[in-house]
Amino acid sequence: TVGNSPLQNSILADDDVFIWRSDGGKPGSGGIIAKGKVLDTPKFIQDDAKELWHSKVGLGLSNRVKILLSEIRLTIEEGLVPRTYLKDDSDLASMGILQYRAATVFKLSEKHAEIIDKYWRSLKK
Repeated sequence: TVGNSPLQNSILADDDVFIWRSDGGKPGSGGIIAKGKVLDTPKFIQDDAKELWHSKVGLGLSNRVKILLSEIRLTIEEGLVPRTYLKDDSDLASMGILQYRAATVFKLSEKHAEIIDKYWRSLKK
């Protein structure tokens, strides 16, 4: 869901996307768990995967973007990029996802995107 993000007008088809998972109740499980491409600009559409959500609140019509995931890595063994790698990398310490945990949509600088992609490729199993 893009919601009312100030970035909603800068999201374009074919943009690269990294999907983040927070640690939540399981320390060490957070980090980048998937990579994909934006399929279209954000639009007000219904959630098309309601059965996958634990909470059904807010799953109606919302500003969303469709993403085609090319890789999903949910564990260290599968090659997810741990949050600790990003937090401990001095070049990535200023990334929005590490500074503003409550937000959900972040634009990466070219430098940050290159570094994250390098981690992603190096951890591929």
